Amino acid sequence: MEIIKKKAILSFIAFVICLTKYYLFNVLQIFPIYGRENSIVSWFVIMPVILIGCYLALNIILNYFLKKEKVRFIDLFLALPILLFTIYFMFIR
Repeated sequence: MEIIKKKAILSFIAFVICLTKYYLFNVLQIFPIYGRENSIVSWFVIMPVILIGCYLALNIILNYFLKKEKVRFIDLFLALPILLFTIYFMFIR
């Protein structure tokens, strides 16, 4: 499997992890929003996942535009959700 494809899949998995945490804590409220569990999960799990996912996604996007390596459209499509998720929750919401 190509390195770009692995990065794209890992970036998409990071998006799914972040989305799952959002639904469990904010939408379904299985865990309390202002509870201790939320801050522990947010700082020690979600923050590193977001950083790694965004790094991988930016790496794929830069490779696509600079044409250093061959990046397929599906790889670009898998890398974008984590960036959009991060931009939405950090700057827009």
